[in-house]
Amino acid sequence: MSDWIGIVEAQGAPGLKLALFRGFPSPWSVAARWIFDLKRVPYLKVERTEADAAENRLRQWTGQDSLPVAVLDDERPRSHWSAIALLAERLGPEPRLIPDDPVLRADMMGLAHELMGEMGLLWCVRALALAPAIKAQPDDLRMQEFASKYGMSETESAVAPQRIRDCLQLLAERARGQRAAGCQFLVGDQMSLLDIYWAAASVLLQPDDRFALPEPVLAMVEGFSGVAGPISPDLVAMRDFMFTEHFELPLRLD
Repeated sequence: MSDWIGIVEAQGAPGLKLALFRGFPSPWSVAARWIFDLKRVPYLKVERTEADAAENRLRQWTGQDSLPVAVLDDERPRSHWSAIALLAERLGPEPRLIPDDPVLRADMMGLAHELMGEMGLLWCVRALALAPAIKAQPDDLRMQEFASKYGMSETESAVAPQRIRDCLQLLAERARGQRAAGCQFLVGDQMSLLDIYWAAASVLLQPDDRFALPEPVLAMVEGFSGVAGPISPDLVAMRDFMFTEHFELPLRLD
C-alpha cells in the first residue's frame, strides 16, 4: 500500500484514489478503506493537508467537501457510503458484500442507512458529541465547519437520543437472533457491508484497548461512546469476530 499523498498529487494520478480522514477512526473512512482492502483493490491514500484545506482543494476536485471520497480516473467522484461500496463491488467482485437476493439486499441497505446515514446512529452520536465543543468554540473555523455540515436543528436534536437508542436496539435484536441461529453476520449467512460498517462504527461506540488509539484520539472517542451508551454483548461479539477473522489490530489510522 502506498504512502499518503495530498490532493494536488492525487489529481494527476491514474487509477483509484481514496481521500480519507488520516489519524482519526472516522467510521466512514475506516469502512471504505477496509472494503477495498478486503477486495484487494489497490488505491492511493489521499489526505487533505492544511494547504489543501486552506485552498478548498477537496471541493475543487470532487465538488463537495466531505471525507471519504473515491475517485477512479475520470469517473465522477463517489462520496456517499453506498456509492463507494457499489464502486468497490464493481472493481473487486470478491468477496461479494452486497447480497444478490433483493430481500436481503434491501434489508442490509436499510440497516446500513440506520447506522451510517443522515440522522442515523452515527450521525446523531457525532452531532451530540460535538455539540459542547461547537458551543464552547464558536469562532473556531473547524468547529464552524462541523456545525455547518453536521449540526442539528432543535427538532432533530430533541429526537436524536431516541434515534440512537432505537438503532442500537434494532441492531442488538438482529445480532441476538443471528447468533442464536449460529450465524456471526448481521444479514443472511455471509459477511456483508453491514458487518463492516458495524465493526468500523464500534471503534467509536465501544472503545477497546486492542485498538491502541493515540491518547488525543482516545479522549474524543470516549466522548462518542459516552453519548452512545451501552452496547449489547451480542453486538460486541460480532465486532470481535470481524476483527479476529478479517481486520488487523492495532487499528491502522495512518
